[in-house]
Amino acid sequence: WTLHGLRALDGKNEKVTAVAFSALKHPSGGVRRNAVQVLPRGDRAVKALLDSGVLADEDGQVKLMALLALAEQPPSREAGQALAGFLGDENNLRDRWLVDAVISAAAGHDLPFLEAVIAEGKRVADRSEALRVVRIVAEHHARGGPVDSISKLLTALGNPPPAVSEVIVVGLEKGWPRNRTARLTAEEETKMASLLPRLSVSARGQLIHLAERLGSQSLQKHSATIAQSLLAQVRDDKQSD
Repeated sequence: WTLHGLRALDGKNEKVTAVAFSALKHPSGGVRRNAVQVLPRGDRAVKALLDSGVLADEDGQVKLMALLALAEQPPSREAGQALAGFLGDENNLRDRWLVDAVISAAAGHDLPFLEAVIAEGKRVADRSEALRVVRIVAEHHARGGPVDSISKLLTALGNPPPAVSEVIVVGLEKGWPRNRTARLTAEEETKMASLLPRLSVSARGQLIHLAERLGSQSLQKHSATIAQSLLAQVRDDKQSD
C-alpha cells in the first residue's frame, strides 16, 4: 500500500511490479487481497492474476477482490475464459457478492466471456444462477450496439445447450439499441433461422424481434408458426396456469 500510495505501482518500475506480482502468492490472505487491489493495468497484470490462482482462492475476500480487479483491467480473452470457468463452480454461485462481482468483471470482458460460455456451455447449462449472469452480460454487450460481433455470436448459438442459447438471445434482444442495424449475410440469416427449433416459443419470438431490429426480415415468416404454438399451449387444459 505504501508503494501504491507513492504511485510506484504504475507498471513502469519492473522491480516494484515484480513485488506486487509475487505478493499474489503470499501465505497471508490479507496480503494476497491487498496485492490484487494495487495491480497495475495491462495484460501482464491480468496474466499474473490468473496464473496466481486467486480466482479459486480459499479466502472469499481474495476471490471477491480478484473479480473486482479484473473488472478494471482491459478486455482479455484469457480473462473472459477464466470468468466463464468461474461460473462452473457451484460454490461461487452461492455467494451473492461473488455473483455480483463476476457480473461486473464479465461485463468488462463481455465478448470473450460470451464466446467462452458458448464454447463451454455444458458447464453452466444446468445452473440457473450462472444462466442469469450470462443473460445480464449478454444484455450489457448488446447495449453497445456491437455490429461487428452480433452476427458471429448469433450464428454460434447452435453449438451450446439450448438453455445457454436461449438466455443469450434474451439478453441480446433486450439490450440491442433501437434504430441500430447490422449487415447479416444470407448464410448468417439461415443459421439464425436454424436456431429457432432449439428455443422455447417465447425465445423464438425474441430472436425474430432481434432479427427485425438488426434489419433482417427473413425470420418474420416464422411468426405465424410461433403464434400457432402459443395458441396451442393456451388451449391445452393440461398446462399449468
